[in-house]
Formats: sequence, structure tokens, C-alpha cells
Amino acid sequence: MKNQIFLLALICTNLIGYGQTYFVSVKNSLYYQNTGGASYCFRSNPASVPSVAGFLRLEDKNGIVLQNTDGDFTLNTRPAKFIENSGSCRWIEGSNRGSTYSLGGYTFTIPENQNAYYEVKTFQIAAPSAIYFETIDNSPKELNCNGGTVISAPSVVPSSDIIEWEYSINSTVGVVNNSQNKQSITISLNSFQVNLRDNIGKTIFFRFKMNNGIQSSFKGYKIVSCSPDFHSINKTDTTCNYTTDGGFKLNVKRNLNSGEELVITLYDANNNALVGQEFTTSLLNNGGGNYGYLWTGNLDGGNYSVKYQSHNGSGGINPNDSSWNSLNSVGTFEVKKPQSVNFSITNSSDENCFEINDGYIDISASREPGRGLFFQLTKDGTVQIFNGTNWVNYTGANPNDNGFNSFTSTTTTRINKLGKGTYRVKVRDAQKCYMRNNN
Repeated sequence: MKNQIFLLALICTNLIGYGQTYFVSVKNSLYYQNTGGASYCFRSNPASVPSVAGFLRLEDKNGIVLQNTDGDFTLNTRPAKFIENSGSCRWIEGSNRGSTYSLGGYTFTIPENQNAYYEVKTFQIAAPSAIYFETIDNSPKELNCNGGTVISAPSVVPSSDIIEWEYSINSTVGVVNNSQNKQSITISLNSFQVNLRDNIGKTIFFRFKMNNGIQSSFKGYKIVSCSPDFHSINKTDTTCNYTTDGGFKLNVKRNLNSGEELVITLYDANNNALVGQEFTTSLLNNGGGNYGYLWTGNLDGGNYSVKYQSHNGSGGINPNDSSWNSLNSVGTFEVKKPQSVNFSITNSSDENCFEINDGYIDISASREPGRGLFFQLTKDGTVQIFNGTNWVNYTGANPNDNGFNSFTSTTTTRINKLGKGTYRVKVRDAQKCYMRNNN
């Protein structure tokens, strides 16, 4: 069972305000290239004089300018349009001496309802221009850093443009191992030069770097405690074949910390259907350094599996969340149903003479091995008492059975010394389980 370290997502930003914020990076060199066309500036010709009148501009959907310089910044308003004008140049030689030529530009609209956006354009008279923005999400998230949990760049960012991922902790910046040209990275203990378990309560930051000079903003994740290691499952079978009072206790190898909640989700192992979810902030002390949680719901017989994790907070975790796919998972365990109690009247005899009381009833019965059998006799509607009890040990054919022979599941007994009357027989086992049609 793997240890789990969970990261609570925070956003690192110097901007404090209300509503949504956006991290934006805009890069453009406005470098004029020699395209060979007469209407463009020829950088190879010393006499060519390119202008520096180009500009970059971000606007909102109403055309209001949000930013008119390149660089990295944050905005309170979602950008809706990106405009670039690459300026103009003057031709100073030949028949067209003195003429001014426009170098063109482009405008594109940023699609709405996207949390992140990335665009790069290469056109004839300029090197690639790029804009990248992401919605800064201040809602807390929990990430599994032991495997199966990923941190991703926006889907519009091609992996070929990502140089590598970096992390920062304790004022030290390092490169995430094997993160080159990857659109997403898996958080795992061996990805970093520091031990995350030694930094519980601290914050680790991540960002990705791109080959055009763009790097994303740092996002911080608070390192919280590992989920407790699994110790064992104590399961309880149903009392009777027809009852649904089974259960289990999940045992782990440490107690919960203050403010830590353990979330347990139970599945039907046969079809992976959700049975239920329970959560707690306190555990039973089992002694010997392990602690347990007793499932409160009743269970029918069947095969079950458990997934669990702890986190700082309350209220449980969505059992359909894909992050559960790699969390602490307990192997399948079975809640069993005992063998049902069955019996039949195999033989009976009336009394031979008036008031001689030599009639009898032979009973053949079966039950769960190891459980005693008892019978109850009713004569003409009145329960009969034998040796002060109305439930009599079913000693059976084996005189050493005494109703508790763990190796015998089927046995026969004779109820004798019966006089004339109408009799009814009930049979149950030591757990008070009856033949269903004989309750």
C-alpha cells in the first residue's frame, strides 16, 4: 500500500481583489524578416529603414484596452481580443524612394468560456508572436502526489513548446525530473530533490517554461499529511442467512491529526457499484499502534472493496472523482452468509395404548457448522417446557454432539414420550436463526 501525500491547491499572486483574475503573458519581437517581397522591408539591405511603430494590444469584448505592452501581468477582466500591428517601413532607394509601406498585422478573438488560452502566429514580416492566459482559480483542490495525480498545462499548449517544468520549495528552484516536452506531469515522490514528507505544512510551487520565452505563473500547493497506512480489515458476517447485519472495521496504522478527516468509500466488488461513503474525524484506539473505524451501515452478504483517504477539512469526497483511481485501495473482502437452518419431520408414531405416552417425532435438521441446534415443541397451542426452558438442546444422533459439534452440520433427533395431541415443532440455531418458513 502506498503512502499518500495530498496537495491543497493555492494560487500564488500579488494581486488582491474581488472576482476572477487572469494571468497573461504576451511576447512579440516585432522583428522584421527579409521575405523577398518588394512591399516589405529588406533587412539585408543597409539602406532599408524599418520603423518601430508596431504595437501589441489586448482588449475586452467591448473594445476597451486592457494592456498595450508585452510581458507578464495579471488582469481583472477577461481578455477577449488580441491585436498586433507590425508597423511600417520607408523605402529609400530605387524608383519607389521615399514611399512608406505597411507591414501588416493581425487580430484574433479569444474564444469565450475557456479557462486558458494559448496562441502563436508566424507571419511573413515578423517572428512568432504569442499570447497565453489562464484563469486563476482560487477554489481549493486536493491532488494525489503519490501517483495518478497530474498537473497539466492548458490543452491548447502543445507539448513540443514546453521546455520543462520547474518547482520551488524553501526558496529553492529545481527542475521536475523527466518533465521535458510534457503537457502534464505526474506528482510523485521521486520527482523532486526534496522529500515531501519532511515538508508537511509547507507550500511547493510549480510552473512550466516554453521555448518562446513564455513561462506560466507559479501555482502553489500546500503539502498536507499522508493518509494513514492500511493495517487490516475486520469483517463481520451476517448473523443469519436471511439477515443483512454484516459489517467491517477499517484499521490503519496511526490516529488522525487535529483537523484531519478520514473518508471511506465502499464498493460492491462484483460490479464496482457504489455502496456508500462515510467519514470521520476520530478513530477507535485498537491498541498496538493501530486505530479503527467501524462502518455504521448494515451490509448484506457479498464481496466488497474499500477506498479511503484523509484530508484537511470536512464533508467527504466525491466517490466518482477520478483522483480516487489511485488512492489507498483495500483488497476485496467477503461478508459471508451462514448456512440456512433447515429441518424436516422424517418419521412419527402415535401412542400405542391410551395414555401410555409412547408416541414420538423424528426430526432431521441442518445448520451452519459449529452452531448448536435447539427445538421448541408446542402441544395443542401450548409451548412445552423441558427442564425449565422452552428451547431444548438438539442433541441429535451423536451423543457427544451436545448441539455444538463443529464438524456436524446435519443431524437427526427423536422427541419421544409423547401422548395424544396436535404438535408443532420449531428449530433454530445458537444464533437464533430459524428456518424461514418456521418463524
